Amino acid sequence: PQLVVSNRLNDSRTYFRLESGQYSFRVRARRNGRVFTDWSSDASLLIRAAPRLIAERDRIHWTPVREGTGYEVRMFVAGSDTEILRQSTNQPAFDPPAISGFRVYRVEVRTTYADAAPSNWAAVQFERFGPPVVILSGVGATVDATPTLVWQQQPGATSYEVVIMRH
Repeated sequence: PQLVVSNRLNDSRTYFRLESGQYSFRVRARRNGRVFTDWSSDASLLIRAAPRLIAERDRIHWTPVREGTGYEVRMFVAGSDTEILRQSTNQPAFDPPAISGFRVYRVEVRTTYADAAPSNWAAVQFERFGPPVVILSGVGATVDATPTLVWQQQPGATSYEVVIMRH
């Protein structure tokens, strides 16, 4: 076994950031800086690798977890605990669905393993724009050479790009 952490602590609930793997730990107590108790018996701990998420414009992907058999993905509106999507995948990527308007979302992913014990959830927030809704008045009507084009304003948008095509 390789020594990973050896600290003198004042808190009985101390957490360490450990890489995935099998660990054992034991503890002993000290009183007034002098006398140590005997060591506790060994306790085992298995840390499962959670994926490391990367959010891009239209996709969330992660580094594959070597021992994993798949991934579970769930999606929330940021700040809410109401799940709006859940799916399983064997691919290390998730393409969020097309969304109308602008929102901030939280996506969580965890690794599944052959023994059915999953990792902890890894989470990332991302912003998603959906296309503006175009409001057409007088569709098919003849208008003058300077028509007014109107679309629904999108919260959070700072500018718009308009494309007009001639058929």
